[in-house]
Amino acid sequence: MRTTYKRRLYEKLDPEAPANIVIAKLGGLNAVRRETGLAPSTIWGWQKRGIIPHPRIPMLKDVARRLKVKIKDGDFLPKAFVEPVEQPIPAEGIGQPKD
Repeated sequence: MRTTYKRRLYEKLDPEAPANIVIAKLGGLNAVRRETGLAPSTIWGWQKRGIIPHPRIPMLKDVARRLKVKIKDGDFLPKAFVEPVEQPIPAEGIGQPKD
């Protein structure tokens, strides 16, 4: 079976990226396009980069409210900013007396 160009592009998307999580929760690229009136290329750009520009977040929160979809503020952020660090990394030499 031949892999289409579009399928290869979608295979390269990071499913854990914030933009892809939010867009998937809202029903996909076409659903977001319909609800926001934005060009598909704009939304596709978010998916490729994996992040939604800050000025667009309030609009997507409004869409989520209208569609009754639960989206947390943390869904718009990379996991590194949301997940707590398990153990702090000790900083060597900081706060220790000099020899």
